[in-house]
Amino acid sequence: MKFTVSSKTLLSALTLTGKAITKSVVPITENYLLSITKDKCRITGTNLEIFISKEIELQSDIELLLCLPAKKLLDLFKKMTGDHPVTFEIKEVPAKGKEPFTYNVKIIYSSGSCSFAGEQGKMFPSMPEPGESVIKLDSESLLNGISKTAFIVDPNINKPGLSKALIDITKTDVKLVSCDVRVLSAAQISEGEFDAKQLLISKTGLDTIGSINLKGEIELSYTERDIVITSPDSFSISCRIYDEKYPNYVPIIPKNCDKLMTVDISELSSAIQRVALFGNTSVPRINFEFVSGVFTISTFNIDLDEHAKEEVHCAYTGEDFKMGLVGSQIVNLLSKMNSADAYFGFSSLDKPAVIRETDDAESPNVMLAMPVMTE
Repeated sequence: MKFTVSSKTLLSALTLTGKAITKSVVPITENYLLSITKDKCRITGTNLEIFISKEIELQSDIELLLCLPAKKLLDLFKKMTGDHPVTFEIKEVPAKGKEPFTYNVKIIYSSGSCSFAGEQGKMFPSMPEPGESVIKLDSESLLNGISKTAFIVDPNINKPGLSKALIDITKTDVKLVSCDVRVLSAAQISEGEFDAKQLLISKTGLDTIGSINLKGEIELSYTERDIVITSPDSFSISCRIYDEKYPNYVPIIPKNCDKLMTVDISELSSAIQRVALFGNTSVPRINFEFVSGVFTISTFNIDLDEHAKEEVHCAYTGEDFKMGLVGSQIVNLLSKMNSADAYFGFSSLDKPAVIRETDDAESPNVMLAMPVMTE
């Protein structure tokens, strides 16, 4: 029994599907599953929460489900140079006692060969099937939404739902939402007509999707247990859905902000980082102050008798106003924006600052930063 495959093609598939493989109490999931047919092979990796599979072409004289040790196989092909045919020769190893038979796998490549043990693939967990509810997405929009939200999700936060990311499917759009109590980000990833549904996935799931070079139009489907994303290039990934309730974030977003600022992102971020050097690290507050149209940021450290203050150029409309914000959080939010300017909206001292990439107050893409007490 044997099959032949391009070393470069196989390495690409192993690298991709290996993103889902981790150390596990279920030993078989530390393997790749190779579902081999006459001219194709679907390679699957999983940690039971996330499944990733990729189909590649090969030449084969067998149909077989084969498990091969993930770390050893990936490391071997990472150390190969160039692109050349690699042949896998597979022999059954007789069973010992009641144990099922295993395989001896010999890999023949351009400069040598190696052999090791493989296992039957029939005990490998099955990848979830796509659901009947399907949403078509532009992969660029999805990856952009993940970039704007995944960094906020805190798996250790002791708040129901907030330790996960939310895929919020409404009747008119689909948004990704994340919140850690102090900041919130909501990013629209699709528009259309949908059946309303809220799906919660882990930060690991969102980060894994975000690490994959998705291209073109993809499909997102879901069941009560899993989200499955498929693309036209024979790739799919599934992530577990968590049965938790996400807090209603919509009422938190202030409406009709009457104090508006447009500011250069680079200039504001740099100023905050300079001023923050002189603040109290235990209470990292930066004061935003608007007096007669002039915008200044300031901080102080009373213990060390240190302080800093800078004037930042901006366009501001509204009454005089002062609000305390966590500087590092503002810098992080601004770093995820795809525009030269940021558009801030303020309503009152007890309401969060609203940050957008455009001056459209109805834009579904929004970031919030909660205020802290000023001095």
